[in-house]
Amino acid sequence: MFFRRNRKVLIVVGQFGQLNYYREVAARLSRSGCDVGFCCDRDDAEGVDDAVRSAAESIGVPYFKHGGEREAGKLDDWHRERARRLLVRFLADPARRDVLSDTAYEAFINYHLYRLQEARRILQTFRPRALVTADDGIAANLWMIKAAAEKWVRIVAVPYGIGDSSGLVWKGIAEKHGCGEAITTETPAGAYVLRKWPKWVKQTQYGNVMYFPPEFIAALEDLGIKLRDPWCFQGGQSNAVMAESPAMHAHYLAEGVPKRKIHRSGSIYTDVLHDGFAGFPAARTAFERCARIEDDRFRVLVCIPPSDHSNWGRQAEFGSVAEYVAALAEFLRGLPGVQVTWSLHPGLLPADRDAVLATGIVPSGDFVVSQIPRHDVLVASNSSVARWAIAARKIVLNYDLYRFGINDFPNVPSYVYTDRFSEFRGSLQRFFSAPEAYRAVVQDSLDDATAMGEVDGQAAIRIARFLGCGNRKAA
Repeated sequence: MFFRRNRKVLIVVGQFGQLNYYREVAARLSRSGCDVGFCCDRDDAEGVDDAVRSAAESIGVPYFKHGGEREAGKLDDWHRERARRLLVRFLADPARRDVLSDTAYEAFINYHLYRLQEARRILQTFRPRALVTADDGIAANLWMIKAAAEKWVRIVAVPYGIGDSSGLVWKGIAEKHGCGEAITTETPAGAYVLRKWPKWVKQTQYGNVMYFPPEFIAALEDLGIKLRDPWCFQGGQSNAVMAESPAMHAHYLAEGVPKRKIHRSGSIYTDVLHDGFAGFPAARTAFERCARIEDDRFRVLVCIPPSDHSNWGRQAEFGSVAEYVAALAEFLRGLPGVQVTWSLHPGLLPADRDAVLATGIVPSGDFVVSQIPRHDVLVASNSSVARWAIAARKIVLNYDLYRFGINDFPNVPSYVYTDRFSEFRGSLQRFFSAPEAYRAVVQDSLDDATAMGEVDGQAAIRIARFLGCGNRKAA
C-alpha cells in the first residue's frame, strides 16, 4: 500500500514587516519538498489579513486565519465549560480574588480559550507535521504553539530579525512608561504575580515591571500556556531555533536559549543573496574582490524606516520620516554618478507613505534583500537587514534616526553607526569619493561577513530537511 509521508508545514505570520520574508521562506520550502500553509495570526492591524492571504495566493499555498486577536468570539461547549470551571476555581481562592479583578480574569480566560480553540481548529484542518514561527516567546502566537505542542507538532522558530530582547525594555517598557501605562509590582495584583510567577517580572529603571496585565498572566498560567523566559523573544516552548550564522548562534546563547535547541541552518536571506549574485555577474565579481561593483558608479540602496515619531520624535533631528527622506534625496542628487534605489518598509502607515512619496522619490517594489547584491552601500535606520548587507560584503551606513543609541555591530568596520545626519553624510561622501577606502573597509570586515552567514544557496534545503519534509532538490 502506498504511504505518503506528511510534508505539511504551517507558517505563522502576522506583521507587515515580516511578510515579504516569510513569503520567501514559504516559496523556497515548497520548492525544497514541503507542503506549506500560510496562517495569519493577527487581526489587530488593518490590511494584515488581506496581505497575508494575497501572499499565500501568490505562491499557491493554503491560507488560514487565526481569529480572535482583537476580541474573543463564541466558545464551543467544551471550551465554554473549561472557562466556567476556571472562573469557579478563581472565585474560590481568596488569595487571588482579593487582589485580582474577577472581571478582567474572566475576560482573559475567554480570550485565551478562544485563541486556543481557533488554533486547534486550524491544526485539525491542515494537520501539519511542523509549525514555523518567527518568535517563540512573548511576541509569539502563544496559543498556536500551545495547541501544536498538544498534537505533537514540531515547533521550529525560523527567526526574522535579530530579536534582541533588551528592546522589550528600552523601547517597549519605555513607551508604556512614557504613556503612564507601565504595569509594576507596586499594586497588590502586581505583587501577587511577583510572588507567584516571578519570571514574568523584570527589574528595570522603571521599577519591577510586567509586559502584560496580572490577570492576563494568571489566565495564561492557569491554562498551561507557559514561557521558559517571558523576557526573551525565543524564550518559549519550541523544539528548535534555526540559527542563521555563527554570530546568531552566539547571540541566542547570550539570550539564554538552551544550547540543545539551537541548530545551525543558515538563512533564507542568504539564499536570496546567492540568487542575486548569480543573476548579476558583476556583483559576484565585486563580492569576490571586496570592491564596489563599478568605480565610476556608486549604487546606494536606502531602506526607509517606519515612523516612530509619535513616541520618539522628540529625539530625532527631523520632524518626520518624510523630512529625513527629502534631506537625504537632496544630498544624493548632489553626488554625480550615484544610482539610488528606495525601499519602503512594509510597516509604513498610509499617511507616512503618502508623505514620503510626496517628496518625489520612486520606490522599488522588489524584496529589499534581493536588491542588496546590486548595490554598494545600504543606508538603514536600525534595520536587521543590515546583517545581510554585511554578509554580502557591502558597506552599511546606519543612521539612528530616533537616537535609540543601539549599535548592533560596533566592532564591524563595514557597519558605520551615527545618530548625526552631518556625520552620516560625511561617511557617505567618503565611500563615494574613494573606492579604495571602500575596498579596505570591506576587506577588514571579511571575518565578520562570514560570521553573519554563508552565502551558499543551501539554507532552504537544510531547513526543509530539519522540518522532516525536504528530500527533493530545490529549484
